[in-house]
Amino acid sequence: MIFTQTFIGLTVPALFLAFLNSRSASAEPLPLDEEDPHKERGRHDPVKYRSFRNKYLLVYCLVMAGDWLQGPYIYALYKSHGLNMHDISLLFMTGYLSSALFGALLGSIADNYGRKRVCLWFTLLYSLSSTMATFPVMGFLFVGKVLAGISTSLLYSIFESWMVSQHFKEGFSPFTLAKTFSWATYLNGITAISCGLFADTIVDIFGEVAPFYAAVGCFGLGAALITIFWNENYGGTEVSFQFVYSVLTFLPLDHRIALVGAVQALFEGAMFSIISLWGPILEAADGTSNTLPFGIIFSSFMVSMMIGSSVFQLLTNLGWNPKTIGKITFFISGAALISTKLISVRQSRNSLQPGTQNWIFFCFNIFEFGCGMYYPMIGTLRSAYIPEESRSTIMNFFTIPWNVYVVFILLAVRKRVKNHHVHVESTILTRLVVVSVVCFNLCPHFTDHMQCQPICSTGHNPLFTFLTSSCSLSVVHDDRPVILVYSISTCCCILSSWVTMSPSIMYPLETDFLPADLQRPLKPLFFNCGLITCY
Repeated sequence: MIFTQTFIGLTVPALFLAFLNSRSASAEPLPLDEEDPHKERGRHDPVKYRSFRNKYLLVYCLVMAGDWLQGPYIYALYKSHGLNMHDISLLFMTGYLSSALFGALLGSIADNYGRKRVCLWFTLLYSLSSTMATFPVMGFLFVGKVLAGISTSLLYSIFESWMVSQHFKEGFSPFTLAKTFSWATYLNGITAISCGLFADTIVDIFGEVAPFYAAVGCFGLGAALITIFWNENYGGTEVSFQFVYSVLTFLPLDHRIALVGAVQALFEGAMFSIISLWGPILEAADGTSNTLPFGIIFSSFMVSMMIGSSVFQLLTNLGWNPKTIGKITFFISGAALISTKLISVRQSRNSLQPGTQNWIFFCFNIFEFGCGMYYPMIGTLRSAYIPEESRSTIMNFFTIPWNVYVVFILLAVRKRVKNHHVHVESTILTRLVVVSVVCFNLCPHFTDHMQCQPICSTGHNPLFTFLTSSCSLSVVHDDRPVILVYSISTCCCILSSWVTMSPSIMYPLETDFLPADLQRPLKPLFFNCGLITCY
């Protein structure tokens, strides 16, 4: 079958790139900025650094294993409980909303009461969530999803916050952070592949609930290792909504932090939308009632991510700047989703051309390759520009926009279908394309300010935004119930062009209304308003 062949075929370049990285000379990455605050900081003790890195990566792989064990089968488990797509999307929305609502406050708690302590709380909360998911009772499923949303917010912020803080506390060089992030992404891919294959095996024996109980074991072992090997570290000195508010009002004062957050929110909105919906999208593209090998498909995605991580590490060993690598990342990811959109929009509502599912699967693998490059790149940038005292709070705040965006996508699915619908993948993937391309549109301004040369100038072309918005509205004529989401996507395009073309727009205007430096950024607004009017 195409899925197994792809998995085997991707494994070969993944192993080859890993071999190249192990043999390559350890050239230090270029500094992020001439004004890097950590430039003179740190001494390099290879033995001590490897010990610290391995202790972190061991725990990181265990907690990620608990997450990945559930990932391929959460959709299948809900179906086995007798839930339809309407109910499943509602549960997913609950998880993302809880993550958005509690993320920033939990980050401030971690900064104050200790990141190690909150990591232990995470293992408890996610264990409870995994257990509740196995009960076919809607109340338990909702509570479990709330806990899962909170846990996911902690998983993608607190562990990294602890590692970065402890890294500098131990006196290690900041330039080794990029390699730590790259190793984390690479090992995360191996963990995900192993978990996908293991989940397939135990599901065949014990049923869909087995991976969720196995995840509880991973979280328990991770908690034990955290207790034994990790030291506590802290950020701020107070926890309150006032503290969270003061941190968030600080963000616009440093446009580098704001742009890092904008890029993260937009890109991860696309990424987590795919994580939530790749199962039903591929099933809809198949057009049959055949059961897909979710574990093998998921493992293929993870091998693609491993390849991307290896490419990132190889490029940093060659002296490439992480921000320059980010340009390539957004280009590849955007192109993959645009291709998916072009494939799906060709299909009519009542017929599917042969090979549609295979092409969408191929494009998803390309996107996951971009994700493998994205994770170490964005982690390196966050470590350089987010202040230590509020690292967890700000990182959790960055997750709020993409959580809200994914909720809108799932809400559209819930309104549109009660069960699978052949045309769903077109409407969903169109919005994913918009979000990913908006990231690419933001990136030129981001790198220009950081003194990196952009590989193209699309972000400075108002016609690019017009075409992106046109893409987002291309199938709206037969999907009126989801016009709100398309309008939001268009507004994102307008905002991205506004931010991209005018550095001063992020600060309070001190000049007269419509000053000269705002005339050019207003052009995309007129383009988009004209487009909406025509529609």
